[in-house]
Amino acid sequence: HWLMVGGFIVAWLTSESETFRLLHVISGATVLAVATFRLPWGFIGSRYARFVDFVRGPGAVKDYAAGRAARKAPGSLRLRVDPAQL
Repeated sequence: HWLMVGGFIVAWLTSESETFRLLHVISGATVLAVATFRLPWGFIGSRYARFVDFVRGPGAVKDYAAGRAARKAPGSLRLRVDPAQL
């Protein structure tokens, strides 16, 4: 994820410079390559890399937003990320 963030920042910072055009192209290609790899990996990857493990449905998002609007703690919307896996 940080490779994509870094590549995006570098591409943005070098967007107007002719001197750094090659760096701009390389960083943009890096962002594209990471995204191209990540999309299929989100469907066929390991259990914790799959989109179904962390993407919620519209009902859960609606309940979460309603709870946030009422300033309640979001009890039903918990991250399924295991800190040991990070």
